[in-house]
Amino acid sequence: MTSLSPLRSPTSTRALRPQGPLLAMAVAAAVVALLTGMGCGEKLDPVQHVDAAGPEVTWCADIAPFVSGSCLQCHSATLSGPDRNGAPVGVNFDTYEDASRLANAMQERIGAGTMPPDGPLPEADRATFSAWVAQGRPEGTCP
Repeated sequence: MTSLSPLRSPTSTRALRPQGPLLAMAVAAAVVALLTGMGCGEKLDPVQHVDAAGPEVTWCADIAPFVSGSCLQCHSATLSGPDRNGAPVGVNFDTYEDASRLANAMQERIGAGTMPPDGPLPEADRATFSAWVAQGRPEGTCP
């Protein structure tokens, strides 16, 4: 009696190999398994998905403080020329209106870790900003 190897056909000594669509599916599954199992390094999610049902996040209480500390060194209407450190003219976050209008672009850059240029914001600040956007960018009551 012949013993069957899992990779051999009972009528042939040649190894079984997937072909055509089966080969493509096998390769795709292997790539997905490799990437999810090993990871692709730590990457920041450009658009973090946040449940908008959490505690209310407002411009006045939550967003303005870290924008003031992390963004206005370049993105302020009071700055011009080289003092803007390369920030495009008109891309300012001094006011709720400015930040709210540009919030989606800000979220993309903050989430990707490309802003501020000296390094990504802490995860808690990125999550807070994403929650603010997801909640419709409420202003709150500023002092």
